[in-house]
Amino acid sequence: MKTYFVISDIHSFYDEMIKSLDNAGFDRNNKEHILIVCGDIFDRGAKPLEVYNYLRTLPRARRILIRGNHEILLKQLYERKFHLSYDIHNGTLDTLCYICGQPIHKEYLWNITQLEVDGSREDVKRMAAERNKCLYEDNQLIKDILEWIDSDEWRNYYELGQFIFVHSFIPLTQHIDWEKSKWCNCLIKESPDTYRDDWRNATQTE
Repeated sequence: MKTYFVISDIHSFYDEMIKSLDNAGFDRNNKEHILIVCGDIFDRGAKPLEVYNYLRTLPRARRILIRGNHEILLKQLYERKFHLSYDIHNGTLDTLCYICGQPIHKEYLWNITQLEVDGSREDVKRMAAERNKCLYEDNQLIKDILEWIDSDEWRNYYELGQFIFVHSFIPLTQHIDWEKSKWCNCLIKESPDTYRDDWRNATQTE
């Protein structure tokens, strides 16, 4: 009989993930054990590659992958080719650095600060250019990871009997007072969000 194990928000904490799965009795060699991952496999922790390799080496028939916002953030960072402040505090930039074998952001800032003191402006520019090339151009592994995240293996929800597995919530119908929202430059609700019968057909943005 199939047994389902559910985990979410691993955030690159590989050791903690393995410990939790072991405690729950998950056996990666048991053909009846199915792992449902409810998103956010990367960012914040220091072992994104270990998490990636673990999930990729599970047979595809025994892994169910639900997309989280951090999967989207990693893709957006790579496509943008430069980081924003939330890429730093979300840990997305460090994830990209780990995958590409580059110093994480804090270490990079220290290195470039030392270079500014001891080196020349050209040295600083060279270091920044080499780093950007490694992060956004030269590394095939990050391209493979993003291609996997973008594949049809990842979904926005998974239904199993009476249960619906999602990363955070299903799309609802929003009731926005657009007139008030226009004046305060933020969304003001005229009433609470309500259940939406067609949520299965919602767009990725919704």
